Amino acid sequence: RERERIASRNSRRGWNDWLQEQAKAGDQTALEALRAREGRRTAPNDALHIAAMPTAAHPAAIRQDHITKRGTIIYRTANAAVRDDGQRLHVSRGAQIEGVVAALRLAHERYGDRLAISGSDQFKALVVEAAARSAMPITFADP
Repeated sequence: RERERIASRNSRRGWNDWLQEQAKAGDQTALEALRAREGRRTAPNDALHIAAMPTAAHPAAIRQDHITKRGTIIYRTANAAVRDDGQRLHVSRGAQIEGVVAALRLAHERYGDRLAISGSDQFKALVVEAAARSAMPITFADP
């Protein structure tokens, strides 16, 4: 056991692991490097995404929980997980209105007043309801 403990403390990490650790510590360059690596793909699910350039690098509205090896930042909200891949905020399935409001605030802070929504009609209706309840000054790119 002692040998395993020493080996784990002194093991060499790969480049991707090092980048992930640096990104978790707040290094924007490391986060961008993770996101630029080959093999990235986005999951087709309910999302709020860029209709204009991002306005804030570090949104403070909800708690950052984890950064993946692909550079996706995972935030935890009232009852949902929000995955930020740098271009979209993917909202977990089954999110309730409180989680969508938190994701919408994060999207507004990060991307500004003009947002696009992709996903099911049910998700789009939930986002519109969340925007109305929170009285955020948001314009949706979708008609």
